[in-house]
Amino acid sequence: MSSSTVEEIKERLGIVELVGSYIKLQKAGSNYRGLCPFHNEKSPSFFVSADRNSFYCFGCGAKGDIFSFVQQFESLDFLGALKMLAEKAGVEIKYDQSPDKEEKNKLYEMLEKTTTFFQKNIENSKESLDYLKSRGLTEQTIDDWRIGLVQDGWRNILDFLKSKGYKESEIESAGLIKKGERGDYYDRFRNRIMFPIFDPANRVIGYSGRTLSHDPKEAKYLNSPETILFNKSHILFGYHSAKNSIRKNNFSILVEGQFDVILSQQSGYQNTVAVSGTALTDFQIDLLKRLSDRMVIALDGDGAGFRASEKAWKIALSKGMDVKVGKMEVGDDPASIIQSDPNKWKEVIKKSLHIIDFLIDKVKTENKDPRITLKEIHQKIIPYIVSIPSSLEQSHFVERLSSEFKIDKEVIWNEISTYNAEETVFENKNYAVVDKAKSSNSIGKHLVNILFWQKNKLSPDIDVGDLEKQIAEIIGLENTKDFEQSKISEEDIFFLESQYDDKELLEKEIKEMVGNFRKKFLEKERDRLKTQLREAEQKKDEKRQQDILKEINDLSKSLEASDNLK
Repeated sequence: MSSSTVEEIKERLGIVELVGSYIKLQKAGSNYRGLCPFHNEKSPSFFVSADRNSFYCFGCGAKGDIFSFVQQFESLDFLGALKMLAEKAGVEIKYDQSPDKEEKNKLYEMLEKTTTFFQKNIENSKESLDYLKSRGLTEQTIDDWRIGLVQDGWRNILDFLKSKGYKESEIESAGLIKKGERGDYYDRFRNRIMFPIFDPANRVIGYSGRTLSHDPKEAKYLNSPETILFNKSHILFGYHSAKNSIRKNNFSILVEGQFDVILSQQSGYQNTVAVSGTALTDFQIDLLKRLSDRMVIALDGDGAGFRASEKAWKIALSKGMDVKVGKMEVGDDPASIIQSDPNKWKEVIKKSLHIIDFLIDKVKTENKDPRITLKEIHQKIIPYIVSIPSSLEQSHFVERLSSEFKIDKEVIWNEISTYNAEETVFENKNYAVVDKAKSSNSIGKHLVNILFWQKNKLSPDIDVGDLEKQIAEIIGLENTKDFEQSKISEEDIFFLESQYDDKELLEKEIKEMVGNFRKKFLEKERDRLKTQLREAEQKKDEKRQQDILKEINDLSKSLEASDNLK
């Protein structure tokens, strides 16, 4: 897109107003402050600057402008955020097409036409519509999810898209056709109910096709291959329509298949997404965690999907997520439960258990001998407890394990402490407010940051020239040559603005810091001279010794004068 389009959107949409439409902001000095929407916190550490049109969170490090905010909050790519913000600002998007963007846009266009083609097919297929209705879907739901049909045949999709002017190579790159051994092309999807897969911006990027054939050799579900639009490890089925509900209800529901998602959303749980038969990935966990750190897993606890994602559950716990399991009877799945009794599905969600409680109950009720039970505790429960970053939460589950299986708590704690870390996926991110003044390796660095911050302001709060002169007097004029080329980070600016919103406080702190910086600098110089004096003594260089002693004496007088200034 044209850079002028981006700038025009930024000019029309103030960041304070935009961010304020998502979260509550309060004035804090020259900035605005609120609770960060990208991680859980009780004290606000999220700052927005109207002057610089940017935001920064001292808790998790999230930062950027209106585009990056919308991308993170709405889980959109840049183009999706651009489209949303352009509509808000009333700006027409002007594209400067690169070859890669042209290819992507062509694929989006092709998949949109293909989806409409599938929808028209199903409108004329009473058998297919009856099948969907027999599975519990309403006509409105079929329309909302744009469910379609590809009829039996080898070239239905190919012939349709060629009639629209697309080349075979382009259709293949969208994952819709395959090349045969003889070099001819044929449809990837045949005789299937087609479920479009949407990206977070509500654009079709691929399909999941459910076979209508009774041939046992036919795969029940067939998904699009990976393309430049469709990355299966990044996409959750139903996420495009679930994201707002996940945020609103503060939890997500994870199921396994398309019918599970669609029927769950139809029954009122719009915060439902699916892994589509693959193991949940780290990327997908982060996608969900941006909206809520609470998750209910509604997968068969003994099924392949649950076992394949065991690593993911540990990662989710290690990231501080509250992971629960909705307990279902053997052979049940969300779709069948909802079809038979929607209230039963509500009970499954309502009575979901923390994943460790679920595993404890599971191991306990399997009635194995004590030796095998202990082995399963070590293999199936301890790794999850190890993954929890909170020692208080760990203590809770240690108590439960001890009570349920009559095991001494010290034994359990020993198992936790000695558990092989290589067996456990542990990615604990402890977020803490960044205190740049304390973490800075010198008072001088902090003073220079204040200098750059004030120099960049249209109306400085202090006499910038005087502070620059004081720093130069301490470290020497020759050491200030790089001042003009140096830069101050956005993080440092937000920190300084949040610390010094009072002009008198800033002036008072500068005076104190200058005094401390002068003293520390002089002490460091004196230590350096003492080292040189020892070297001169070893070389028996009396002239050099006298010169150094004079410098040390002058420095000591300066230090004494510096102390008297306090």
